[in-house]
Amino acid sequence: MASQFAEEAGVKIDFRNADVLSYQPRSSSFDLVHDRGFLHTLDPQQWKKWTDLAAAALKPGGLLYAKEFAYNPNRYEGPRGFTKLELENILDNRFIIESIQEGTFSGPSFPHTAFLLIARRKPK
Repeated sequence: MASQFAEEAGVKIDFRNADVLSYQPRSSSFDLVHDRGFLHTLDPQQWKKWTDLAAAALKPGGLLYAKEFAYNPNRYEGPRGFTKLELENILDNRFIIESIQEGTFSGPSFPHTAFLLIARRKPK
């Protein structure tokens, strides 16, 4: 469906459906990496691999968008989520954080507080 919409809009999009932690992107091949709720499902020891994959995939100047649950100590189901500081510290010096905005992550059960992390891959 997404491919059909892109074609109708006259834009070229290279959609990928892959196991993210096994995926090996062609170096510096994407203008945008979009994560809608994947990072917050990972164990903390996998966060660096996620960062490495995003950095490898993005062209210099490319954008990373990641929408992740915010930490809520009163939520007893689902992923733990992140504090703003944790999100800031996940990325390393290969990225420039443009913003971390608080918002809502709507789902089938009820909305969760979320963060939208927007970062840019530094030029080489």
